[in-house]
Amino acid sequence: MTSEPGSGRTVPGVGWVLFATAGAGVAGYGIQVVASATLDDPGLYIAFGTFWSAMYVMVTLLSGIQNAVTRAVRPAGTAREDGVAGAADLAVLAAVVVGALAVLAGSVVVIDGTDGPVGGAAGWMLLAGTGYVGVTLVGGVLQGLQRWRAVAGLTLTDSAVRTLLVVSALLMTAARPQLFAAMALPFLVAAVAVGLATWSRGRGRFTLDVGRGELVRQVLGAVVASSALGVMVSGMPAVMAAVSRDTTPQRLAELVMVTSLARAPLIVPILALQGFLLVRFRDGHDRAVQVLRRGGSLILVVTVVAAGAAAAVGPAVLDTVTGGSYAIEPWFVAGVVVGAGLLGVQVLVGSALLGRSHHRDYVTMWTVSAVATVLLVLVPGSLGARSLLSMIGGPLAGMAIAAVLRRVAAADRGSSPAGR
Repeated sequence: MTSEPGSGRTVPGVGWVLFATAGAGVAGYGIQVVASATLDDPGLYIAFGTFWSAMYVMVTLLSGIQNAVTRAVRPAGTAREDGVAGAADLAVLAAVVVGALAVLAGSVVVIDGTDGPVGGAAGWMLLAGTGYVGVTLVGGVLQGLQRWRAVAGLTLTDSAVRTLLVVSALLMTAARPQLFAAMALPFLVAAVAVGLATWSRGRGRFTLDVGRGELVRQVLGAVVASSALGVMVSGMPAVMAAVSRDTTPQRLAELVMVTSLARAPLIVPILALQGFLLVRFRDGHDRAVQVLRRGGSLILVVTVVAAGAAAAVGPAVLDTVTGGSYAIEPWFVAGVVVGAGLLGVQVLVGSALLGRSHHRDYVTMWTVSAVATVLLVLVPGSLGARSLLSMIGGPLAGMAIAAVLRRVAAADRGSSPAGR
């Protein structure tokens, strides 16, 4: 049984979301294994991998929409008199975002042509973007209404359809357009299927607690924040590669592999719970600080234990898995895990800021973190040391500026006539 609004039963909701996230992760990994085994043509494999990577970079950028919608959605009757007004506002928002994606895709086609490697994929990327906008809106509404089982269903439907289509296309040695379509279409299928299943039964009526203009502003800010987060998570290997001029390919491969593998167990579950955390902070007026302290302490304790374990067994595991091709120092593995834990705490802090409607502080925190992440990796030293400094210093810089901004805001309230 999942938690419903007002029931107070929140742990089952976490279970559904984590189960769906784990299932989607296994499915995505399976697709990559099948692709590596069936795509003998290097050019086709590169096209597949590039489209997959670019699609999920876009997903990261657009995920801010879901966070903003989650915060704004309330059950019908709690914010406006008619839930249809909320649906109309989201429809306008969707039209604006899809229109912007269409302009971008059209520009790519004009530059590269329909037969070019980039222009030929632009239409399918537009389809993926359009479908994912639908996913962010449906998912945001469902999270705002605390319908966690339906949220899990959205994630599982998307991953199941994508696994079926992509694996089928790979086994049939499909050409590029078929592979692109198989990767792009599931977002739209999942959004339509889960949306119809929810609202055709008369469930899920909602309103928004902000007007249309404010909603657009909040969404834009959330997209900026999710873009910054994308730089720190998905973009970190690319950042490392861009500043690796004095590093051998072998060493770069070792650092990137460990960075990708060691951070995922901590970061992925916390990112999956952003919607859940947003709702907890939005609705838990009296317990927000308590949730923040307990959640942050829990993440830090898990991080310390995980870092120690990673330092102890990580290098040996890497040596075994790669057949001795790669080697890594214990201090680097432990440092990567510490950076992941701090990033997890920052996600928790960000959820608190956005859930409590501190939008400007939320965007500023993530922007400062992303800038610090890039700048710190440019300091003198070995790539391993600079990368750790970047992964640890970025989150710390962002959370520090967020703490300063909240203290300044509290001081301003205290000195105002209303606060005296």
